[in-house]
Amino acid sequence: MSNPLLSLLDIDYPLIQAPMAGVLHPPRWLPR
Repeated sequence: MSNPLLSLLDIDYPLIQAPMAGVLHPPRWLPR
């Protein structure tokens, strides 16, 4: 069961995860 959509998300996941992590958990050096 190779779902093309799942494989596409699996490829793009790091690209999505990085900005999301930056938004949810901003770096500590950011001014409050």
